[in-house]
Amino acid sequence: AFAGATPHDGLENAEQIVIEDDGSGGLQERVLRRFEGRYMKPLGWEARLDRWAAECVGGAWDDRRHALALEELWTMTFPEDDAPARVHEDWGRLGFSSKPSDDLGDAGTLLLDLLLFVGEHHNPKYKGIVTRSHGAPGRAPYPFARAASRLLDRLLVQLRLLGEG
Repeated sequence: AFAGATPHDGLENAEQIVIEDDGSGGLQERVLRRFEGRYMKPLGWEARLDRWAAECVGGAWDDRRHALALEELWTMTFPEDDAPARVHEDWGRLGFSSKPSDDLGDAGTLLLDLLLFVGEHHNPKYKGIVTRSHGAPGRAPYPFARAASRLLDRLLVQLRLLGEG
């Protein structure tokens, strides 16, 4: 329950102490503050963030948009080679499985936008990361695009822009 409610000029505030699992078997304590009253309204940045999340996070595979973005990403990374078919083992060179639509996760559009941004604005570093992801002597390869997808999904869950699972 909320405790310590004190009215102040038409605005009530209250605090709630919440004890949660910290993910490693321990507990953590958080103080939640709630303000209500005649002045309560959503903050502008919250509304913009909600609109942005609705547009960029989640959503089903869009043949036109996602396929074009994947082709652009391929051309940016491997300009000497034509992009493979939608389902092809060569997508593994970018760190996808043979069917990239399965790897995009819940943040598919955002993932492709971020990979394209990094590829456009930091191309040498981006290409270096893709090359290193194939493994070096004594190092195991890792699926770069799939790893980026999982990290982005976790980040969006932590920011509460994406539901768990």
